[in-house]
Amino acid sequence: MTNNDSRSGAPSEEAIVLRYQQLRQECLSLVSRISELENELHEHKLVVEALRPLNGDRRCHRLIGGALVERTVAEVLPELDGNVNGIQEAVEQLNKILAEKQAAMEDYARKHGVTVAQQHGQNPGGDQSGDTAKKPEGVAQRGVLV
Repeated sequence: MTNNDSRSGAPSEEAIVLRYQQLRQECLSLVSRISELENELHEHKLVVEALRPLNGDRRCHRLIGGALVERTVAEVLPELDGNVNGIQEAVEQLNKILAEKQAAMEDYARKHGVTVAQQHGQNPGGDQSGDTAKKPEGVAQRGVLV
């Protein structure tokens, strides 16, 4: 049967699982990057909040590319504000990309009948009575379990 599938141009179950896992890994890496940027954004905001009430002539130190640079608060605050805005924009863009990737992953799973085994609460008998109604016609006979 798998020979017929490969001749007809339909991807094999292994190829389907591999592509689904690739999409899921892309989503996970985006989530990780978003988390890193949100932490960086939080740190930048803390520094900005600490520097705002200070006199603009006061000296402060900033680590830039591994070098500690001495500047005034008045010089550093606009740069930090720009960084905060840039990080916020990057997080928004990554969230949009993540939403698109997740939608693509869900569409791919629906199209190819991919079902994800849950770690907790999984039916030991593999009863999929609720899932078969949601699958497209051609997929009901061939499902892929990830």
